[in-house]
Amino acid sequence: MKELGYSSIYITDEFTEDIETTELIGPAIRQQANFMVFEMCQRQDLLKDNKKVENLRQLARDMVVEILYRCKDVTIDFPEIKTFENYLYLHSVNVAVLGVLIGFKLGLKDKMLEDFAVGALLHDIGKLELPQEVLNKNGPLTDKEFDLVKKHPRNGFNLLVSSSFIAPRSYTIALQHHESYDGVGYPSGRKAGEIHIFSRIASIVDIFDALTSDRPYKPRWSFHKSISYLQSIKNRFDTEVFGNFLNVVPTFPVGTEVKLSTGEIGIVFAYNFPNIQEPQIRILKDNKGRNLPKEEFYEVNIAENPALIIEYALD
Repeated sequence: MKELGYSSIYITDEFTEDIETTELIGPAIRQQANFMVFEMCQRQDLLKDNKKVENLRQLARDMVVEILYRCKDVTIDFPEIKTFENYLYLHSVNVAVLGVLIGFKLGLKDKMLEDFAVGALLHDIGKLELPQEVLNKNGPLTDKEFDLVKKHPRNGFNLLVSSSFIAPRSYTIALQHHESYDGVGYPSGRKAGEIHIFSRIASIVDIFDALTSDRPYKPRWSFHKSISYLQSIKNRFDTEVFGNFLNVVPTFPVGTEVKLSTGEIGIVFAYNFPNIQEPQIRILKDNKGRNLPKEEFYEVNIAENPALIIEYALD
């Protein structure tokens, strides 16, 4: 598997075989989005093709409709196994999907969500002008290499702004998604209200998806570790946007094995909507450390037990 570029696979077992998840978008739309982002990035002349851009806009509309239809009872999972070669395209789709959900929670209307989706799908197009040996470097970047990487927002913006068929607020994401609410981002050091709301959303989701993905220089992080890191740098984010991010992204996703404050070990099997941070746990090992046979599994609800705390995930 590693020789093919894969670093992990997903499995189910007797503990999780009856756990079902529903994605924010179905496989058909996701596959179409993956291909369309790939095509647009590889053939940038298509940005000036009205028919192709309209197809992208229609895809964005379909994504928004499906996300808003499913958003009341779905889990936030990014199911594809990314290889280092397809990371850019799948990452862009993930940023669009989760960003649309956050935008909806913030009160953005359908047309704005559509424009956000278009911009998010193309937000990293400027990276195609960077050398692959820099993008996929297996180790820390030198100062010179990082200076090169910091050019990709403006590179992407210049590509998108040349298309008369893409809305200006869509291509602001390419330019500003590495800006920081406290003013320490790049390329312009914008801060707070100087950063478009689309980019304030995308900046959080962009980092989150990168953290939870395998990259040449690091293995993927768990949701728990990634969210803990984001909370440690929350001054870089719009407070309202970050709060809504935490309302839709679970610290402990379905399928995560966790240790409770009682000493019990279990697996997250369901959420309590709308408070997804206090899930339902299936206990697999009791507080004496005994592995339970399947017929003795039992379930506890964190939301109904205020004294019960998830101490950590067993990565």
